[in-house]
Amino acid sequence: MAPWPAGSAVSRSGWPHGNSSQRGDRWRTRGIPTALGTVDRAVGLVGDPDFWAAVGTTFRDVLIAMVIVIIVGICVGVAMGLWNVVDWLLEPTSQFLRPIPAIVLLPLVLLIYGPTSQLAIALAVLGGIWPVLIHAQIGVRSVDPVAIDTGRAMGLPWRMRQTAIVLPSAMPSFATGIRIASSLTLMLTIGAGVLGGSPGLGRAIMLAQQTGDAEAVFAILLGRGAGSCTERRPDRGREAIVARTQGGGFMSRTLRIVLGAAPPVVVLVGYALWAQGASNAYFPPLGDIVQRFRELWLSEGFLTHVVPSLKNLVLGFAIAVASGLLVGVALGLSRTTREMFVPLLNFGRSLPPIMLIPPLVLVLGVGDASKIAIIAFGAAFPVCLASIDGVRRTDPAQLDMARSIGLSPLETVRHIHLPSASPTIFGGVQVSLQVAFVLMIASEMLAAFRGLGYITMQAQLMFDARTMWAGTILLAILGFLTNALFAMVRRSALSWHSGMTRALSD
Repeated sequence: MAPWPAGSAVSRSGWPHGNSSQRGDRWRTRGIPTALGTVDRAVGLVGDPDFWAAVGTTFRDVLIAMVIVIIVGICVGVAMGLWNVVDWLLEPTSQFLRPIPAIVLLPLVLLIYGPTSQLAIALAVLGGIWPVLIHAQIGVRSVDPVAIDTGRAMGLPWRMRQTAIVLPSAMPSFATGIRIASSLTLMLTIGAGVLGGSPGLGRAIMLAQQTGDAEAVFAILLGRGAGSCTERRPDRGREAIVARTQGGGFMSRTLRIVLGAAPPVVVLVGYALWAQGASNAYFPPLGDIVQRFRELWLSEGFLTHVVPSLKNLVLGFAIAVASGLLVGVALGLSRTTREMFVPLLNFGRSLPPIMLIPPLVLVLGVGDASKIAIIAFGAAFPVCLASIDGVRRTDPAQLDMARSIGLSPLETVRHIHLPSASPTIFGGVQVSLQVAFVLMIASEMLAAFRGLGYITMQAQLMFDARTMWAGTILLAILGFLTNALFAMVRRSALSWHSGMTRALSD
């Protein structure tokens, strides 16, 4: 069977453009495509050179982005970990920019680069650099002080101590950051194609969805997930959650607050001065942006667009946390169950969530159901994997004590497994929240009639720079506030763990 039906127009990227009404009729009459039809289409794609050209384009962009992310992220992270001066200068900017999802900047980057590979690379770098930078910094600061003191006692010079002790000890943390960044860069690269039209698999699946070719959409997803069978199991190569405590003191906290407020103030003042005399249609004066922000979001627009977006985010995130926690704890407790479901888990987590937006829109429509479903599906895997890891790392001595005092299995889970795994689980929940926020925006950018992503993307398509900037700023503020709120909840929930860590360190 040929990859595409005879008579349909196919672009150079290998995806059908013509006869969309016929495909739409077939979709409406057939619903979800049959498994045989999807497999048949997937087999046809194997022999299609245009499909492999799209795959090559996507992975080329991911490779370029990863090279930039690794070089810049490790260099900056190591510098922040080694020198307090560099940390004090860059940490406030990092704290300001890190919670802002990279997908928020898609309309702006699309205006600058257009639907090209540069769009995908830029978006992937903006989103993927933070895990590498953070884990590089944590890895350097988590090196055993005894090993460093031993090297100093042996008379090793400073540079030799860093290259022979610090960097090798921090390598596992580097690897963890790079692994997380690779997933993010792949997701954002495909998202740039689905939402912005950059070449590659993202644009391919978007075109298949627009023409109603459900079999092609599901065949691409099947091909992407099939490679997960050879991936490493999630319970091997566990990640360590390292809590870094910073120096207290009134002057230290005051200085950090001042430094934390400096980046946004400098950016706003610099932009206002530059845009006032630039007369660039894509970068309007700050006063015009503030006025448009007030018109859009300090009126009925908040109830029309912001509230539905936040409702979808809350519902999808709640479903993701509940399902991920239940499944993760169950798989962590039972080795047999874990061995049975690991291939299915690998298959699901290997799919970039943004790739699932077109098929879910085809199945559930453009209403809230598809958006909640994509948020719940994509955000559940970080919680599930963290729960598996946390439960399996429970101290065996505590489990022996629970058996000796006669705790039931349910009581053991409640009083032993969950408290022990809570730091790791909260780490997965934080990643899940960031994924949920990205998917909320992306789902509204692609197929919606209301919402923050819809308003921002429509403004970009209409070259309405004021509305685009107003939407981008609100999304950035919401991302920052969401991350800050979660940090407060996590500190409160894990206050016992932080106190115990400090006591043991003293």
